[in-house]
Amino acid sequence: MGGEITLESEPGRGSIFHLRLPLDSRTVPADVVQPDQARDGESLLLSVDDDPSVAPLLQKMLASHGYRVVAAASPSTAASEARSLRPAAILLDVLMPVRNGHDILRELKDDPLTRDIPVIVISVVDRADMPELADGHLNKPIRRDPLLRALAKQGAAPVARH
Repeated sequence: MGGEITLESEPGRGSIFHLRLPLDSRTVPADVVQPDQARDGESLLLSVDDDPSVAPLLQKMLASHGYRVVAAASPSTAASEARSLRPAAILLDVLMPVRNGHDILRELKDDPLTRDIPVIVISVVDRADMPELADGHLNKPIRRDPLLRALAKQGAAPVARH
């Protein structure tokens, strides 16, 4: 979260803990969400969400399972980033104020360069209201095991390590 925790302790007197957080604790160090390439053995995932805390959360959740999560710079650039990054899967919220996820999904599926990239909708939207073009759907708040199963079902499993 970009903050720090410190401790002052004196035997027989007690301890004082200090927690310092930035005003916008959703801000995450750039190296968590900005790299555009997966490391050896990792599968790259593109997160498209207007909440900047989602990609770092997904990264923490999935890193030990062989995934690298990259946040789209904005919902408006998601399709072009998908074309250049060629991720193993796209994790897309559909309820965003700047650009509707339904429009992004339609653009991704209409483009020959991105149509075969699995798109898993991660949203508060009910399954019945899920866009038909989506390859999968998970409700927020997201849980690791259902997400791992959805990624495996879509063939977005990490590359085997040697």
